[in-house]
Amino acid sequence: MPCLSLFKAMCRYQTINLQLDQPYGKMSFRNRCIIADSQGMQTLSIPIRGGRGFRGPYNSVVIDDRQPWNLHHWRAVYSAYGRSPWFEFYANDLKELYFFPPKGLADWNILCLQWLFNILNIPYPRLDGLEQSDEHDVKHHGYSAYEDPNPRDFQSGHSGDYLPKYIQVFQEKNGFIPNLSMLDFVFCAGPSSVREWLYRENEHIDEKP
Repeated sequence: MPCLSLFKAMCRYQTINLQLDQPYGKMSFRNRCIIADSQGMQTLSIPIRGGRGFRGPYNSVVIDDRQPWNLHHWRAVYSAYGRSPWFEFYANDLKELYFFPPKGLADWNILCLQWLFNILNIPYPRLDGLEQSDEHDVKHHGYSAYEDPNPRDFQSGHSGDYLPKYIQVFQEKNGFIPNLSMLDFVFCAGPSSVREWLYRENEHIDEKP
């Protein structure tokens, strides 16, 4: 579930190249997302087979299902956003996504993106570099690219008007935290507010008919 700045960058293009044949980079948003709970920012990381010593292309990364990461992530998301205004509208579908994840990290990323684009009711970009997958009926084609920010500095330069301000669940305790996972924006502000921001920043976006 990408951060706001990354998702907005994706929405600039009708086609995205995920560069799956390139070496898998450590410390990226490919296997993590950042949410906010009562303790502040929390990073949810997906374990992969081979761990830190893994060497190989992005499309060969296998999620380590020997660890109940999906259960831990779901509980963390529920704890952080269970009381948010929009959580109940999407909780069942999101829970199903977490409890039936695919084996490959790339497929998980694609499913998360599809979920976001679907609930926001905006056109889903074509994705380049992925073969047809029977599982979950994931389809990908096209060509373009986007920048993948590093979680170490993902908030750099994003404290001004570049990103939206909205009421977060634990804002009174933590203060406003910018550029979290899109889960935070969707659950706290709702799809209409997200679309309004995206339309304002990306004029070419048209809502699905």
